[in-house]
Amino acid sequence: MPIGAGAHRYGFADSTGVASPERVGDLVTLIRTVTDGGDVGVHCHDDFGLGLANTIAGLAAGATLADASVLGLGERAGNCAIEELAVALKMLYGVETGVHLDRLTALAEYVSDVSRWQISPAKSIVGHDAFSQKLDMHVALTRKDPTLLEPFAPALVGNRRRLRLGVGTGPLAVEAKLAELSLPPLDDTRARALAAWINDVARERKIGVSDDEFRDRVGATAPRDS
Repeated sequence: MPIGAGAHRYGFADSTGVASPERVGDLVTLIRTVTDGGDVGVHCHDDFGLGLANTIAGLAAGATLADASVLGLGERAGNCAIEELAVALKMLYGVETGVHLDRLTALAEYVSDVSRWQISPAKSIVGHDAFSQKLDMHVALTRKDPTLLEPFAPALVGNRRRLRLGVGTGPLAVEAKLAELSLPPLDDTRARALAAWINDVARERKIGVSDDEFRDRVGATAPRDS
């Protein structure tokens, strides 16, 4: 496939999503060996959850082009997600892609809206809970130094840190949630009692406590003036 015959771009497509990162790297290397220049592109599906890993393996082997889509939308299990690829290349490999990282969350939410494709709360990079915390230990660590728990600041990708209330929530998380909702602080006894209530409710329902429920509970347990 010499460039002299008119080819200037070569593509490797794992349309069935069965390749491993090692195999993608080998095949991209082979394509570059048997051609005499030009761009090599990779197109990887996510059937085994390897869309991102395979795409990076192809780029590491010398590919200069990579297919990716917002939220990984594509056939079957989808393709490599562009929000994951852009951030991984920047933060793990120091590669600038030209993608405005701080707009990724807004972009994902727009695509979700127009495509009616719901974003999983736990979706990496752009998920609503991608930077959420619940345990007192995590709240304490984040207060001390966010890098102890987070690979990068949520603002980098236009996301934000959130505090959830559920099993494992303690008085420190209660204190943080009160401050987040601009509610007055509680004494230690009431904060511990509120944390115990949150844990009891979460265990019984198998889901956490919402901010509205938290507000109502704080109001219901507030001391009354005599």
